[in-house]
Amino acid sequence: MLKKSELVNLLVEFNISPSKALGQNFMVDQNCVRKIVNLAQIKEGDNVIEIGGGAGVLTEGLLETKAQVSVLEFDRKLVELLKSRSELSDATIVHGDAMTFNFDLLKKGNSGTKVVSNLPYNIASPLIIRILEDFKFISPIVVLVQKEIGRRMVAKVGENDYGLLSTKIACLGTSKILSLFSPEIFYPRPKVESALIEIVRSKSEEIDLDEEYWGVKTLINTAYSSKRKMLKSTLGKQFGEEVFISSNVDWQKRPEELTVNDFVAILRAVRKYNR
Repeated sequence: MLKKSELVNLLVEFNISPSKALGQNFMVDQNCVRKIVNLAQIKEGDNVIEIGGGAGVLTEGLLETKAQVSVLEFDRKLVELLKSRSELSDATIVHGDAMTFNFDLLKKGNSGTKVVSNLPYNIASPLIIRILEDFKFISPIVVLVQKEIGRRMVAKVGENDYGLLSTKIACLGTSKILSLFSPEIFYPRPKVESALIEIVRSKSEEIDLDEEYWGVKTLINTAYSSKRKMLKSTLGKQFGEEVFISSNVDWQKRPEELTVNDFVAILRAVRKYNR
Protein backbone atom coordinates (compact mmCIF):
# COMPACT_ATOMS: atom_id res chain seq x y z
CA MET A 1 0.00 0.00 0.00
CA LEU A 2 1.00 3.60 -0.52
CA LYS A 3 3.13 5.20 2.14
CA LYS A 4 2.50 8.83 3.03
CA SER A 5 5.57 10.03 1.10
CA GLU A 6 4.46 8.07 -1.98
CA LEU A 7 0.96 9.51 -1.70
CA VAL A 8 2.27 13.06 -1.53
CA ASN A 9 4.47 12.44 -4.58
CA LEU A 10 1.51 11.05 -6.53
CA LEU A 11 -0.61 14.08 -5.69
CA VAL A 12 2.17 16.38 -6.87
CA GLU A 13 2.58 14.35 -10.07
CA PHE A 14 -1.10 14.72 -10.92
CA ASN A 15 -1.21 18.37 -9.78
CA ILE A 16 -3.72 17.65 -7.05
CA SER A 17 -4.13 19.81 -3.95
CA PRO A 18 -6.46 18.21 -1.39
CA SER A 19 -9.73 20.12 -1.47
CA LYS A 20 -11.32 21.09 1.83
CA ALA A 21 -14.58 21.86 -0.03
CA LEU A 22 -14.70 18.27 -1.30
CA GLY A 23 -13.69 16.85 2.06
CA GLN A 24 -10.52 15.29 0.66
CA ASN A 25 -8.55 13.68 3.47
CA PHE A 26 -6.61 10.69 2.19
CA MET A 27 -6.00 7.61 4.32
CA VAL A 28 -2.31 6.83 4.82
CA ASP A 29 -2.27 4.25 7.61
CA GLN A 30 -2.04 0.69 6.28
CA ASN A 31 -2.93 -0.94 9.61
CA CYS A 32 -6.10 1.13 9.85
CA VAL A 33 -7.05 0.20 6.29
CA ARG A 34 -6.75 -3.50 7.11
CA LYS A 35 -8.72 -2.95 10.32
CA ILE A 36 -11.56 -1.33 8.36
CA VAL A 37 -11.58 -4.15 5.81
CA ASN A 38 -11.67 -6.73 8.62
CA LEU A 39 -14.44 -4.95 10.53
CA ALA A 40 -16.45 -4.71 7.31
CA GLN A 41 -16.03 -8.51 6.99
CA ILE A 42 -15.07 -8.33 3.34
CA LYS A 43 -14.34 -11.71 1.81
CA GLU A 44 -13.43 -13.15 -1.55
CA GLY A 45 -16.10 -12.64 -4.18
CA ASP A 46 -17.99 -9.91 -2.32
CA ASN A 47 -19.36 -7.05 -4.41
CA VAL A 48 -18.03 -3.83 -2.88
CA ILE A 49 -18.57 -0.19 -3.82
CA GLU A 50 -16.11 2.39 -2.54
CA ILE A 51 -17.36 5.98 -2.74
CA GLY A 52 -14.57 8.53 -2.96
CA GLY A 53 -11.58 6.41 -3.86
CA GLY A 54 -9.05 9.17 -3.28
CA ALA A 55 -5.59 7.84 -4.09
CA GLY A 56 -6.68 4.21 -3.75
CA VAL A 57 -5.24 3.28 -0.35
CA LEU A 58 -8.48 1.73 0.92
CA THR A 59 -9.07 0.33 -2.55
CA GLU A 60 -5.86 -1.69 -2.26
CA GLY A 61 -6.98 -3.11 1.05
CA LEU A 62 -10.32 -4.14 -0.43
CA LEU A 63 -8.66 -5.74 -3.45
CA GLU A 64 -6.38 -7.79 -1.18
CA THR A 65 -9.47 -9.77 -0.12
CA LYS A 66 -10.19 -10.65 -3.79
CA ALA A 67 -13.52 -8.88 -3.59
CA GLN A 68 -15.04 -7.37 -6.73
CA VAL A 69 -14.43 -3.67 -6.16
CA SER A 70 -16.03 -0.70 -7.91
CA VAL A 71 -14.79 2.80 -7.11
CA LEU A 72 -16.88 5.93 -7.65
CA GLU A 73 -14.80 9.10 -7.64
CA PHE A 74 -15.99 12.67 -8.23
CA ASP A 75 -12.63 14.36 -8.88
CA ARG A 76 -11.50 13.78 -12.49
CA LYS A 77 -7.83 14.18 -11.59
CA LEU A 78 -8.16 11.49 -8.94
CA VAL A 79 -9.89 9.24 -11.47
CA GLU A 80 -6.81 9.61 -13.68
CA LEU A 81 -4.55 8.89 -10.70
CA LEU A 82 -6.51 5.78 -9.73
CA LYS A 83 -6.48 4.44 -13.28
CA SER A 84 -2.72 5.02 -13.51
CA ARG A 85 -1.96 2.70 -10.59
CA SER A 86 -1.30 -0.86 -11.74
CA GLU A 87 -2.08 -2.14 -8.22
CA LEU A 88 -5.71 -1.13 -8.81
CA SER A 89 -6.14 -2.72 -12.24
CA ASP A 90 -8.70 -5.22 -10.93
CA ALA A 91 -11.00 -2.45 -9.69
CA THR A 92 -13.74 -0.85 -11.79
CA ILE A 93 -13.09 2.89 -11.55
CA VAL A 94 -15.95 5.23 -12.46
CA HIS A 95 -16.21 9.00 -12.55
CA GLY A 96 -19.43 10.36 -11.05
CA ASP A 97 -21.20 12.34 -8.35
CA ALA A 98 -22.44 10.01 -5.60
CA MET A 99 -25.38 12.32 -4.86
CA THR A 100 -26.83 11.79 -8.35
CA PHE A 101 -25.16 8.59 -9.57
CA ASN A 102 -27.32 5.55 -10.37
CA PHE A 103 -25.72 2.84 -8.23
CA ASP A 104 -27.76 0.21 -10.11
CA LEU A 105 -25.03 0.54 -12.78
CA LEU A 106 -22.56 -1.04 -10.34
CA LYS A 107 -24.83 -3.94 -9.40
CA LYS A 108 -23.36 -7.33 -10.22
CA GLY A 109 -25.61 -10.39 -10.36
CA ASN A 110 -28.32 -11.00 -7.80
CA SER A 111 -26.13 -11.00 -4.70
CA GLY A 112 -26.00 -8.07 -2.30
CA THR A 113 -23.50 -5.26 -2.51
CA LYS A 114 -21.60 -3.62 0.33
CA VAL A 115 -20.47 -0.02 0.53
CA VAL A 116 -17.12 0.46 2.26
CA SER A 117 -15.82 4.01 2.12
CA ASN A 118 -14.02 6.91 3.68
CA LEU A 119 -16.82 9.38 2.97
CA PRO A 120 -16.31 13.10 2.43
CA TYR A 121 -17.73 14.70 5.57
CA ASN A 122 -19.82 17.23 3.66
CA ILE A 123 -22.04 14.64 1.92
CA ALA A 124 -22.01 11.74 4.40
CA SER A 125 -25.46 12.20 5.95
CA PRO A 126 -27.57 12.91 2.84
CA LEU A 127 -25.68 10.27 0.85
CA ILE A 128 -26.33 7.51 3.36
CA ILE A 129 -30.05 8.36 3.45
CA ARG A 130 -30.13 8.39 -0.37
CA ILE A 131 -28.54 4.94 -0.60
CA LEU A 132 -30.85 3.50 2.04
CA GLU A 133 -33.93 4.95 0.35
CA ASP A 134 -33.16 4.28 -3.30
CA PHE A 135 -30.80 1.30 -3.63
CA LYS A 136 -32.14 -1.67 -1.70
CA PHE A 137 -29.53 -4.10 -3.00
CA ILE A 138 -26.86 -2.27 -1.00
CA SER A 139 -26.27 -3.52 2.55
CA PRO A 140 -24.40 -3.17 4.78
CA ILE A 141 -22.96 0.33 4.57
CA VAL A 142 -19.62 0.60 6.39
CA VAL A 143 -18.22 4.12 6.28
CA LEU A 144 -15.77 6.43 8.00
CA VAL A 145 -17.43 9.70 8.96
CA GLN A 146 -16.76 12.57 11.34
CA LYS A 147 -17.21 11.25 14.89
CA GLU A 148 -19.86 13.84 15.76
CA ILE A 149 -21.90 12.85 12.69
CA GLY A 150 -21.40 9.17 13.48
CA ARG A 151 -22.82 9.60 16.97
CA ARG A 152 -25.87 11.31 15.53
CA MET A 153 -26.34 8.44 13.09
CA VAL A 154 -26.36 5.69 15.70
CA ALA A 155 -28.02 7.50 18.63
CA LYS A 156 -31.06 5.95 20.31
CA VAL A 157 -34.10 7.57 21.92
CA GLY A 158 -33.09 9.23 25.18
CA GLU A 159 -29.51 9.93 24.12
CA ASN A 160 -28.33 13.51 23.58
CA ASP A 161 -27.41 12.95 19.93
CA TYR A 162 -30.76 11.41 18.95
CA GLY A 163 -32.59 13.51 16.39
CA LEU A 164 -33.76 13.82 12.79
CA LEU A 165 -30.84 11.91 11.24
CA SER A 166 -30.86 9.00 13.70
CA THR A 167 -34.65 8.68 13.45
CA LYS A 168 -34.54 8.40 9.65
CA ILE A 169 -31.72 5.87 9.76
CA ALA A 170 -33.60 3.86 12.39
CA CYS A 171 -36.52 3.64 9.93
CA LEU A 172 -34.29 2.05 7.35
CA GLY A 173 -31.72 0.02 9.23
CA THR A 174 -29.80 -0.76 12.37
CA SER A 175 -26.61 1.15 13.05
CA LYS A 176 -23.60 1.01 15.33
CA ILE A 177 -20.09 2.39 15.74
CA LEU A 178 -17.47 -0.24 14.93
CA SER A 179 -14.38 1.78 15.86
CA LEU A 180 -12.96 5.26 16.32
CA PHE A 181 -9.92 6.58 14.44
CA SER A 182 -7.57 9.45 15.19
CA PRO A 183 -6.84 12.28 12.72
CA GLU A 184 -3.28 10.93 12.27
CA ILE A 185 -4.44 8.26 9.80
CA PHE A 186 -5.18 10.94 7.19
CA TYR A 187 -3.32 13.34 4.93
CA PRO A 188 -3.95 16.19 5.29
CA ARG A 189 -4.74 15.72 8.96
CA PRO A 190 -8.32 16.80 9.85
CA LYS A 191 -9.13 18.51 13.13
CA VAL A 192 -11.58 15.85 14.32
CA GLU A 193 -11.71 12.15 15.06
CA SER A 194 -13.53 9.76 12.74
CA ALA A 195 -15.94 6.95 13.47
CA LEU A 196 -16.42 3.78 11.44
CA ILE A 197 -20.17 3.26 11.19
CA GLU A 198 -22.03 0.13 10.10
CA ILE A 199 -25.63 0.37 8.90
CA VAL A 200 -27.45 -2.86 8.07
CA ARG A 201 -30.63 -2.50 6.06
CA SER A 202 -33.73 -3.10 8.16
CA LYS A 203 -35.94 -6.15 7.89
CA SER A 204 -38.18 -4.89 10.69
CA GLU A 205 -41.80 -5.96 10.72
CA GLU A 206 -42.69 -2.70 12.47
CA ILE A 207 -42.61 -0.63 9.29
CA ASP A 208 -43.41 -1.52 5.68
CA LEU A 209 -40.58 0.17 3.83
CA ASP A 210 -42.51 0.19 0.56
CA GLU A 211 -45.91 1.30 1.85
CA GLU A 212 -45.19 3.28 5.01
CA TYR A 213 -41.68 4.72 4.96
CA TRP A 214 -42.41 7.79 2.84
CA GLY A 215 -45.41 8.72 4.97
CA VAL A 216 -43.37 8.25 8.13
CA LYS A 217 -40.57 10.35 6.63
CA THR A 218 -43.01 13.21 5.99
CA LEU A 219 -44.22 13.04 9.61
CA ILE A 220 -40.62 13.03 10.89
CA ASN A 221 -39.66 16.05 8.75
CA THR A 222 -42.73 17.97 9.90
CA ALA A 223 -42.20 17.14 13.57
CA TYR A 224 -38.51 18.11 13.47
CA SER A 225 -39.18 21.32 11.53
CA SER A 226 -39.89 22.83 14.95
CA LYS A 227 -37.82 20.54 17.13
CA ARG A 228 -38.43 22.41 20.38
CA LYS A 229 -42.19 22.40 19.96
CA MET A 230 -44.48 19.68 21.23
CA LEU A 231 -46.16 17.43 18.68
CA LYS A 232 -49.51 19.11 19.35
CA SER A 233 -48.03 22.33 17.91
CA THR A 234 -46.78 20.68 14.73
CA LEU A 235 -48.47 17.41 13.78
CA GLY A 236 -51.40 18.16 16.09
CA LYS A 237 -52.39 21.20 14.05
CA GLN A 238 -52.70 19.00 10.98
CA PHE A 239 -54.39 15.93 12.39
CA GLY A 240 -56.07 16.76 15.68
CA GLU A 241 -55.94 15.13 19.09
CA GLU A 242 -57.98 12.05 18.11
CA VAL A 243 -55.09 10.79 15.95
CA PHE A 244 -52.74 10.85 18.95
CA ILE A 245 -55.31 9.20 21.21
CA SER A 246 -55.74 6.45 18.62
CA SER A 247 -51.99 6.01 18.17
CA ASN A 248 -51.36 6.01 21.93
CA VAL A 249 -48.66 8.65 21.46
CA ASP A 250 -48.58 11.60 23.86
CA TRP A 251 -48.88 14.75 21.77
CA GLN A 252 -47.15 16.76 24.51
CA LYS A 253 -43.89 15.01 23.65
CA ARG A 254 -41.20 16.52 21.44
CA PRO A 255 -39.99 14.67 18.31
CA GLU A 256 -36.70 13.51 19.85
CA GLU A 257 -38.71 11.59 22.44
CA LEU A 258 -40.39 9.41 19.81
CA THR A 259 -39.25 6.06 18.47
CA VAL A 260 -39.75 4.96 14.89
CA ASN A 261 -42.63 2.81 16.11
CA ASP A 262 -44.30 5.92 17.53
CA PHE A 263 -44.18 7.64 14.15
CA VAL A 264 -45.51 4.48 12.48
CA ALA A 265 -48.40 4.42 14.95
CA ILE A 266 -49.22 8.05 14.16
CA LEU A 267 -49.17 7.35 10.41
CA ARG A 268 -51.51 4.39 10.79
CA ALA A 269 -53.88 6.47 12.91
CA VAL A 270 -53.83 9.25 10.31
CA ARG A 271 -54.69 6.77 7.57
CA LYS A 272 -57.45 5.31 9.70
CA TYR A 273 -59.13 8.71 10.19
CA ASN A 274 -58.62 9.72 6.56
CA ARG A 275 -60.53 6.76 5.13
